[in-house]
Amino acid sequence: MHDSGHPSPQGINGLLDAEIAFLFDDAGSVVLTVNAAFDDVPAWIEGDPSTGAVYIVQMGGAAAKLKVKLPPKEMERWTTIRRVALVTNAENGEKLMHHIAFTLQTRT
Repeated sequence: MHDSGHPSPQGINGLLDAEIAFLFDDAGSVVLTVNAAFDDVPAWIEGDPSTGAVYIVQMGGAAAKLKVKLPPKEMERWTTIRRVALVTNAENGEKLMHHIAFTLQTRT
């Protein structure tokens, strides 16, 4: 294997096989629950409006792709979301809440 000089991403990288739920309220708040424990700290959530894919990007550079799609009929809502309450599992079975940024990818 050729060493490019770049470290491998740390954390969960690729498709994440976990139960997922989005919760919305009328005030525009969003809670995303992911039934998984992350090895690395989630940094932000990223959505791709062209494919509907959702990723949790972690501090070490890994991007966990969720088994859910952004619903196109709700794309207007997604353009106004700036932060998401992300609920994940801790190693000890407890739940962790991360209040992190949400961004939509843009292509030019």
